[in-house]
Amino acid sequence: MTVAEIIKSSRLENQMTQEEFGDKFGVTRQTVSSWENSKSIPDLEMLIRICNEYHISLDALLNEDADYVRKVDVLKKIKSYMKPIGISVSCALVICLALVFVRLQFMERANDGFRERVLEAGFVKEEGMYVKDEGGIIFELPNQKMPFWKGHFYASVLNAEYKTEDVDCFFLLNEENEKYWFNIQYGLNQEIAGSITENGEVIYDDLTTNAEEKIGLCQGEMDEILRKMQDYYKIAYQNS
Repeated sequence: MTVAEIIKSSRLENQMTQEEFGDKFGVTRQTVSSWENSKSIPDLEMLIRICNEYHISLDALLNEDADYVRKVDVLKKIKSYMKPIGISVSCALVICLALVFVRLQFMERANDGFRERVLEAGFVKEEGMYVKDEGGIIFELPNQKMPFWKGHFYASVLNAEYKTEDVDCFFLLNEENEKYWFNIQYGLNQEIAGSITENGEVIYDDLTTNAEEKIGLCQGEMDEILRKMQDYYKIAYQNS
């Protein structure tokens, strides 16, 4: 007889329902039904319990049901293969969770550091921006947070606006490849671009006396604004 037949005949001989049989061995009615229909098999430990309960010779049963023996052997092999895989997956999951935690801690420190530094530098948060008015020059930093998958802020920029009755120009500064780049916009789609060295030397790509007159600022005044922007930029983004 097969294991499925033995389970069914043992249950019926003892006038038990599938639910009663399942309760006796700590499984559900559906599991017992699955055993009796050969859709699944009890593990070897469970089969030993059933054989002991109903005085069935386990050796004789296993000799008769070669298919069950093959299935148990396959399951044992699968379990033996899965065990190291399960350990590896568990270790990988722990490592991933640890890396996520470390990354979140880094992001939190970066965001807190950015906010603390700009506030200490005299910026005030206004409508989603950090703003500082310094003698008619309005410096602006975006209110932002460190993205999860990047080691720096998306928009590491600093803006400045100098505006009077005669002067209206907009400065933009960012850093790329360890060099500071600026752009000055004025008039109708007019602009001047250039860079600032680490020691504060301002280098214009194109600057003429005519341009200075249109802006309403001399080169020395523009240099001073740009150097202040570089100082504030370093304060805000020193750790990003």
